[in-house]
Amino acid sequence: MKTKLIKIGDTYKLVSVSGHENQLIGTSDLDYQKILFDRCKKLSKKNCDEIFGVVDVEKLALDEAKKLAEGKWSPPSEEIYLEMMADDAKLIAHGFNKAMELNKDKVFNFEDMIKARNYGERHGEILWNEFIQSLQQPTEIEVEIEREDAFIYEPGDVNVLGSYSKKINPKAGEPRVDSDECLILKKV
Repeated sequence: MKTKLIKIGDTYKLVSVSGHENQLIGTSDLDYQKILFDRCKKLSKKNCDEIFGVVDVEKLALDEAKKLAEGKWSPPSEEIYLEMMADDAKLIAHGFNKAMELNKDKVFNFEDMIKARNYGERHGEILWNEFIQSLQQPTEIEVEIEREDAFIYEPGDVNVLGSYSKKINPKAGEPRVDSDECLILKKV
């Protein structure tokens, strides 16, 4: 089944693409899920954000703080945070530089503007608008729903290296879900 993930603001919708109709499979909109719980599967905002390349700023900040602390980071302590806070200017500059690095391919450069102008001159305003849209972030991405494997592999004898047992998975082929019962998606 061909599916696409559509981003509308901060909400995601998963639809099957068949013919001219798009059938809703799932959404990250909690209110919509409650209304159509029997026909609409749940989507994890985190999983969808990863597919669209949306950065979890809080996680990134924590990861960067750990790197900056280099070796001082055992469990986070108030002393480390206070020491880092004393150096606000460096942290702000580092955060700004990280944002620039993450967005380097998401900005219009001079060459893009020249291409757009030339394209508009050659093909007219309607096609020029389509060209500009193609340079922007996508709002739809083709995805597939991960499926359960045919077999379940379990560790075998701890004294025998590489030992395992293989069992038939009763959920083989069914959509794979996370701990919150949200469909797990991956980019095609």
